[in-house]
Amino acid sequence: MTTLSIQMLRKRYGTKEALRGVTFSVEPGRVVGILGPNGSGKTTLLKLIAGLLTPTDGEVIVDGGTGRGRLHENVAYLPDAPSLYPWASVAGSAEQHRRLFADFDPGAFEDMRASLGLEPSAKVGSLSKGGVEQLGLALTLSRRALITVLDEPLLGVDMHARGELLHGIVRGLRPDAIVLITSHLISDLEPLLDDVIMLRDGEIVLSGDAEELRAKYGLTVENIYRQELAS
Repeated sequence: MTTLSIQMLRKRYGTKEALRGVTFSVEPGRVVGILGPNGSGKTTLLKLIAGLLTPTDGEVIVDGGTGRGRLHENVAYLPDAPSLYPWASVAGSAEQHRRLFADFDPGAFEDMRASLGLEPSAKVGSLSKGGVEQLGLALTLSRRALITVLDEPLLGVDMHARGELLHGIVRGLRPDAIVLITSHLISDLEPLLDDVIMLRDGEIVLSGDAEELRAKYGLTVENIYRQELAS
């Protein structure tokens, strides 16, 4: 059963076409890397899937249905710069998420908070950039959403915390859940990926099962990306 289906998705900003008829589908239980250079349409694609933008044309179909309400209900989204209230504490931010999202799991958040060393009483405004990134990711991953969308979740995160965050991305996911993730740190991300979609200038250049692509090219996903996106 296909959980996520993207059909001829287009998005224009004035005369600029950020996405040009993107089409793909994702089966349940897959982690998908959305890869491409700056300006390739990655963030626009993720915002459309999260229901934060309206497509110029085409559809985002989640679990057989469409509409922004359906996307908001089923998609957990982490932007590349998490917007959290600086005056709120770590624990207060979790409580806000519990009230906003019926699928938020406080126990899962507490486990991730403790593993990352985030103090419950610490104010968001007192955290480092990496600390804010860690908190935003912990809050997003603590939702038991059908689709989790992560835009550059490793930016500003040091090497020590990066492994824990990557582990947290797949830990405790619903068996039918989908994760869509962008990152320029492809070598760190690669072990998680089941599928890969490479974008350039708003179009899909290459897509497929990550293991099959590695076997076909005899290269890592990172080196396939360098070869295909540099050509």
